[in-house]
Amino acid sequence: MIKTRFAPSPTGPMHLGDVRTALFNHCLACRPLVGERVPERMRPAFVEAIRANVLLPADALLWVGILYGDDIKISDAAARVLVGAASGFFDEALEICGRLADLSGLAGELKTRLGLSGKALFLPLCVALTGRIDTPDLSDLTALMPRERVRQRFAAQP
Repeated sequence: MIKTRFAPSPTGPMHLGDVRTALFNHCLACRPLVGERVPERMRPAFVEAIRANVLLPADALLWVGILYGDDIKISDAAARVLVGAASGFFDEALEICGRLADLSGLAGELKTRLGLSGKALFLPLCVALTGRIDTPDLSDLTALMPRERVRQRFAAQP
C-alpha cells in the first residue's frame, strides 16, 4: 500500500500545481498497477524520477509501464535516434552492463570507450531504455530499472 501526503500550501490558496500534485499522489496511491510493478523500496525514487515527466495522473501509470513493463513503444523520432547511434554503441553498453556492479558508471565508461558526450551519449541510452526522447535522467533510469531489463532493452537495439 502506498501512503501519500498532501499538505496545504503555506503560501496561500490552492493553485494549479497543488491540484496536479494531489492528483498525482491519488493516482499512485489508488492504482494497484503501481503497487504490483514498482518495488516498495523504489517507490519514493520512482516518484521523484518521473515527477518532471508527468502532467496528468495517467502519465504516472505510463511511466510504470515503461520502466517495469515488458514492452515499450518507440516513436519515429526515437527510432531515428537509435539508428543514428554510433557504430557498436549498444554492443559496448551491453558489455559494460555485464561488467559493472553499479550501472551509475555506464555513461562514464561509454564516454571513455567511444569518445562521445552530451546528447550523442545520453540520448541513445535513454531512448533505448524508454522508447521516448523526453525521459528522466539516465542515472535515475538505471537506478530504478532491474539490471536484466536494462540489458534486454540494449540487446534489442540495432
